[in-house]
Amino acid sequence: LKQRFVFGALDEHGVITQRGRDMALFPLRPSLACVLLASVDLDCLDAALIVAAMLSVENVFARPSGKDSAKSAAEAHQEIRDAAGGSSDFATLIAVFRLAQSSPSPHRWCKEHFIHWRGVKMAFDVHRQLAGLVSRISVSFYFL
Repeated sequence: LKQRFVFGALDEHGVITQRGRDMALFPLRPSLACVLLASVDLDCLDAALIVAAMLSVENVFARPSGKDSAKSAAEAHQEIRDAAGGSSDFATLIAVFRLAQSSPSPHRWCKEHFIHWRGVKMAFDVHRQLAGLVSRISVSFYFL
């Protein structure tokens, strides 16, 4: 309950707020729902939607068992991290999503970069669903 109070989902009397009702519309952990709502005011909704979608699916980074394959996968993953700035797991997830999405063949791009296509494809679907939910609700957030 304390977490929901901190997120503004409950008032000081434990009664659900409009923000709490908005958060409940998302099929996400409360922390991710809070991030999405706050991202509207912070003008970073696109990135937040991608991160929420990518965190809602299985790990997309393939870890092959063969020594040569494992080395190739590590190098491909490092290349993606470097392209994303190299310092943030969230930026790396955004990069994977955008690079796969912008590829003429996302399935092939994922295979070449040792990324699980099934997870990325599911993230595309989750992203689309979350974007639809955000567009249907009135979102306003004030910082406590």
